[in-house]
Amino acid sequence: MVEELDDMKDTDAYSGDFRKYRILFVGNGNVGSNALSLFRGFEKLNLEVKLFDTAKFDSPHFYSFRRVILRFFPVIYALFCSYFMGIGLRRELLAYDPKLLFVFKGNFVSQKLIRDFKGLKVHYHPDDSTSKVNRTRIFEEAESSYDAHFTSKKHNLNEIEARTGKPVFFIWYAYDEEWHKKDEPLDFENPEFMLGFIGHARSDRLNVVEKLAAIYGKNFAISGLNWRRHTKIRRLAVCLPPSYGLDFSKFIRRSPIQLGFLNSDNRDTHTARTFEIPASGALIILKDTSEHRSIFKSELNALFFSTEEQLLEKIEWALSNPALASIIAEKGHKLITQNPNTWTDRAREIICYIKSIDSSI
Repeated sequence: MVEELDDMKDTDAYSGDFRKYRILFVGNGNVGSNALSLFRGFEKLNLEVKLFDTAKFDSPHFYSFRRVILRFFPVIYALFCSYFMGIGLRRELLAYDPKLLFVFKGNFVSQKLIRDFKGLKVHYHPDDSTSKVNRTRIFEEAESSYDAHFTSKKHNLNEIEARTGKPVFFIWYAYDEEWHKKDEPLDFENPEFMLGFIGHARSDRLNVVEKLAAIYGKNFAISGLNWRRHTKIRRLAVCLPPSYGLDFSKFIRRSPIQLGFLNSDNRDTHTARTFEIPASGALIILKDTSEHRSIFKSELNALFFSTEEQLLEKIEWALSNPALASIIAEKGHKLITQNPNTWTDRAREIICYIKSIDSSI
């Protein structure tokens, strides 16, 4: 069964029925993570939910021994994490006694732990769960043991159903209203940086980012991991650390024209940035995809490009027409923020889906 929910009018009633459900949420609790935003979305619905934080396993410190093991011995690292995470998670399950186990990208949650849990088991994978870079052998073994799956990749719907034989539901990405917001008007006339990009260094982005760095130099700001490793980009553009939490909106204010690149490993057609950037007030220049068109409708709310030539044309147009760029940015901001696009809204949708597969609620 593959479904997408179109009408969310009755979700408040579902939320009320769902409050008797005790939920253990397993996910990365670091500031800026989508897992933490979704967990807080459940909290904002006044549900009884507790976070089992997997951050020390999912995001080992850059200079730590764990990071070295993860890089050079990923299979050993996954087994190590699964064992020690499993000890803590079993202890939490026993003490908290939840009715629902909600796992956010459970690459280290073992099949045995999932099978041993007697309540409802649900998994959400925010990335392309079919791509080898987003899977571990542990997850592959456990995937079919969940009772239902959520994905933000429409191309994963049939793939997950074929692998697991379980219900699969699509939810859009979202933004976190506490982190991604416009507290003051953005300056499109005299910004600190003419152009900005928030995202980590990836091989599929290097060429275009290098070209933009050559054109815009220190007027181009990049916020993300590993960009300073690339000497030419570091020398030409401004390379800043990742922008998490409120730092995201602060970076947007410094560069109100933002790029919306995709991730080829995920076969993306939209991402969390699709919602986060306009929610923060910036004009977003997006890869032209069917999902982006579905969200923004037209170039009255965002700008689209298909080729590098079109990307350069749209950037130059926005820089040459700051007043019009500001108007489009404001329209995009209203479109995203005045519709149900927060992680709290996604939590409400998830409740509706779970209600549809569990008649005991």
